[in-house]
Amino acid sequence: NVSCNGGDDGSVTITGVGGTPPYMISLLNANPSQLSAGYYNYMVIDSLSCIYTDSFLITEPPIISVTSNTTNVSCNGGNDGTVSIIGNGGTPPYTISLLNANMSQLSAGYYTYMLVDSFSCVYTDSFLITEPPSISVTSNTTNVSCNGGNDGLISVSVSGGVGPYLKTWVNALGVTIQSSNAPSVDTLIAGLYTLIVTDAQACTTSQFI
Repeated sequence: NVSCNGGDDGSVTITGVGGTPPYMISLLNANPSQLSAGYYNYMVIDSLSCIYTDSFLITEPPIISVTSNTTNVSCNGGNDGTVSIIGNGGTPPYTISLLNANMSQLSAGYYTYMLVDSFSCVYTDSFLITEPPSISVTSNTTNVSCNGGNDGLISVSVSGGVGPYLKTWVNALGVTIQSSNAPSVDTLIAGLYTLIVTDAQACTTSQFI
């Protein structure tokens, strides 16, 4: 039978028995060593022109199909993407190779894989691993109005990553003064503050303000 779906490497050997040898064997409209899947008719004629006809079936395995399940990168610039590739059709077992990559440590990008079944039938395809955009912070400050006062204000706008965002504010002494989803922090004295933004996938970025 045919080794790969759509191929033409099927073959047949027809041997005559009985009648009066020698035989003339004719396979209608086909080459006995290059058969694709299907039914074929043949004829055997002995030396006295007695005729025998019959048919046979050449089969082929089902077409190879693949299901690929991907997990995208959680943080911009990371390499925790994964893929699982499951083969169907053809003739198991399968050998699956991901070109120039590890299936469990993928960064963002396109990847090509190859699946080869037990008859060396090959299926190739590609998939995409994505990543969220990098976390970006835009800040606006209101300075303290009077020396020694505490009416300073910082408001921020966060984009990228995967919201919602946790904003943690740390003062110059390393003390956390606020940790919430609020867009601003107030009642600030003059000084340098650190903002740490954590998105829904635990990706972080920090900024001095």
